[in-house]
Amino acid sequence: MDRLSQFLDLLVSLMGGLVALGAFICAVVAERLYYRLAGRTDYDDASAMGSLGVFLISLVMRIAFTLLLPIGVVLLASEAAPLDIPVAWWSWLAAFLLVELCWYVDHRLQHRVGLLWAMHHVHHSAERLHMAAASRAFILDGVLRAELIGLVALAGFSPAQIIPIIILSDIFGIFSHSEAIRKLGWLDRWLATPANHRVHHASNPEYIDRNYGHVLMLWDRLLGTFEPETLKPRFGVTEPIDTNNPLRIYGGGFVWMRRKLAACDTLGQKFECLWRPPEWSPSCSGDTDLAR
Repeated sequence: MDRLSQFLDLLVSLMGGLVALGAFICAVVAERLYYRLAGRTDYDDASAMGSLGVFLISLVMRIAFTLLLPIGVVLLASEAAPLDIPVAWWSWLAAFLLVELCWYVDHRLQHRVGLLWAMHHVHHSAERLHMAAASRAFILDGVLRAELIGLVALAGFSPAQIIPIIILSDIFGIFSHSEAIRKLGWLDRWLATPANHRVHHASNPEYIDRNYGHVLMLWDRLLGTFEPETLKPRFGVTEPIDTNNPLRIYGGGFVWMRRKLAACDTLGQKFECLWRPPEWSPSCSGDTDLAR
């Protein structure tokens, strides 16, 4: 890939990032207006402001780690790709499915590895699910995902395909964070609709660690983690943080991890807390339903 092509890809990516940011702001405002015009009183303004506060705290770093880092990895990996897969309808579909698989793997690891959960905890701490909650994220949340998507570029798929897929998928993900959008019929079977993502954000025992997909439910269905919305979701983490203070929201996962480490008797147990699932406790021999 020549330098002009790299520059154009980066320029398009930056423009796409601005479009995604604009889409997020418009979605949050539109959702709030809907609640007001519909006469609904169940929009939690304090929670939304807490989410936006988290977003502002890490705005610059989030742009770097969730947009520029993946794009940089894709561009670098494409330079070393042994194959040059042609841009065609089938390669667009294949690239999309592979990027979605990367998201699924990364997201599942964030829920099943203690240290990664401590970082991802902030995203699940909102007790009402509005589009503003999509902005609750730790600055390093997308680092592993960037490396996984780099493998798609290394396989020979064009950055001109991968980069738009990343940006459009992230825009789609904004709208899945909503209580206002009800079930969508047959779309709920295959897409990460608001109903399916409400399940993912719920702390009901039957809903925990379900529906990891970003755009599709395909990988969840194939890998046994799909769960339809049948019961009313109870949002937030299983041990509520009871705050809308952005700084406390941001650090909630590490407060949880600190308490867990303090309960360990040995250094070995402390290390186990970092890689074992969030519900694991040094006081038991296996997984338990502990607060997370």
